[in-house]
Amino acid sequence: MEKFKFRAECLRDVEELVRVINHGGMEVNMTFFDLPDLVVTVLTHHSLETLIEEANRIDDCHVIAQTIQPIMEYTGEREWSRSGV
Repeated sequence: MEKFKFRAECLRDVEELVRVINHGGMEVNMTFFDLPDLVVTVLTHHSLETLIEEANRIDDCHVIAQTIQPIMEYTGEREWSRSGV
């Protein structure tokens, strides 16, 4: 399993992503830093590419798609080319 980290604009965005990708179990940890924004770590068997693709399919989850990285590479910076917005 791989560990990833990302920013999200609100808890609903995280809940939607977890609902879509939670097949086979996963671990999710959230830190609220400036409500409603939060930083999330997720341990999952999905690839980075799959997580980006799934986040882009969910309405208004572009911040997740733009910031998700393997935990050791996470900067919190948005990768603008990753979103269909």
